[in-house]
Amino acid sequence: MQKYPLPTLLLFSLLLVVSSFVIENYKSSSSEEIANLKLLYKRDLVIPYPKINPYTEAKYNLGKMLFFDPRLSDTNAISCATCHNPAFSWTDGHKNTLGKELKPVGRKAMTLLNLAWDKPLLWDARAPHLESQVAEALFAPDGMSNELPELLSKIKNISEYRDLFSKAFANEDPVFAENDYINLNTIKAAIATFERQIISPKAPFDLWIEGNESAISESAKRGFMIFNEKGNCASCHSGWRFSDGNYYNIGVKEQFMDVGSGIRNLKDKSLHFTFKAVGLRNIDRRPPYMHNGSIETLEEVIEFYNKGGEMKAHNLAISPLNLSAEEKADLLSFLKTLTSHQEITVPSMPQ
Repeated sequence: MQKYPLPTLLLFSLLLVVSSFVIENYKSSSSEEIANLKLLYKRDLVIPYPKINPYTEAKYNLGKMLFFDPRLSDTNAISCATCHNPAFSWTDGHKNTLGKELKPVGRKAMTLLNLAWDKPLLWDARAPHLESQVAEALFAPDGMSNELPELLSKIKNISEYRDLFSKAFANEDPVFAENDYINLNTIKAAIATFERQIISPKAPFDLWIEGNESAISESAKRGFMIFNEKGNCASCHSGWRFSDGNYYNIGVKEQFMDVGSGIRNLKDKSLHFTFKAVGLRNIDRRPPYMHNGSIETLEEVIEFYNKGGEMKAHNLAISPLNLSAEEKADLLSFLKTLTSHQEITVPSMPQ
């Protein structure tokens, strides 16, 4: 029989005690408590389209083509999908997204998953809705960098686009269409219509919510309780999208003094360094993390929150969690149950 030194035996004993505590803590949660928590994460089945821009299939198809078309940039080299690539869960995998001439723009590209339910948008809240978010991208100097007259001229010179815009907007309000189907309003409306349909499919977590107990592991179930209770993650990442849509200072170290949504009112210090609480769907497929891409892995993200952020501030929204190694592992298991897979076919570009 192998003998272990006393310190090793004490460590084993401590790990067993901690592990037993975590498991029993999950078991001690009543079935009613867990059921009530599950209700908070049921998916919304109705996509909220604005009255001024209702869904039509023709508009969706047109928006999808525009989204993937690099001719919508002044260099004919950047499309919306350059920064919001479906292969990377609608981001681009870069620490700082690459804009015009492949130069970093200073922030990570946000995912477009489930934005139909979200507003305002962008890391700093400068876009009130998806239509305005489209305009931000089209005219960003370090992005697609368009001038409106040149952009409209370019699209109008593509015969298939003329037909597609006519079919998509022939029945729209003439004021909205400006008696010319190809204009900034219709471009924004078409792309926003496509983006509102970028919705994460059901993940193992959703199957568990619906009653399939074997859909996720026991570790993930414990992680769900940690997410909602000791970890306090749900205070910002709530609902089926795992975001309350608000902006917080979580103590991310700022290399370039990016004040986030504080740019809206520099005198209001409560807004300084506050950034969007992004949704957590497909989070394990979207590294690196944070608005500046400063954290490489999910394990490091959990450790970041566990220690209460990297920088202290008067408006800091988090505090140390004191999670054990077992609890951090369970939380990671839970976050991975939010991943689903989506097939997107890139359309042929109009000629």
